[in-house]
Amino acid sequence: MFGQADHKKAVEDLNLGRWFVGKHAQFGSEFLDFRENVWLHSGSIIGSLLMMRSTYEDVGIVNPRFLDFAMSEQREQIARSYCAAEPGVKKNISAVNLGYHWGAFYVDVERKQCFLFDPMQLKSNITSLRTAVCTVVEPLKMTD
Repeated sequence: MFGQADHKKAVEDLNLGRWFVGKHAQFGSEFLDFRENVWLHSGSIIGSLLMMRSTYEDVGIVNPRFLDFAMSEQREQIARSYCAAEPGVKKNISAVNLGYHWGAFYVDVERKQCFLFDPMQLKSNITSLRTAVCTVVEPLKMTD
């Protein structure tokens, strides 16, 4: 069990500068950015996804920023930019900014199953996630 002294030491030893997950740079200070309106921003989401990818070899991550683009070619290019379509990837995960909060999806490539998650459980958000996965993420594995 961690005590208060252990937590204090962990925070004091935290690298707030630049570190790398594979070839992708991440600033440790981004994880401490808990301002009122930016408590869960793209930097912290992407950093967490990159860490997951480095921990699990068969997991690919879809760049959460892919929905920021209008053209399908751009969306696909951004979606695959974090190795979502690399050989050996058996599962793809990501989080998607749905406006006021984040939703997530998990695609089991081998079983051809997709799981969608919206913490607000709104039908419109699930529809947005489903559309994103069907039009951008699923084709990634078909174009290898």
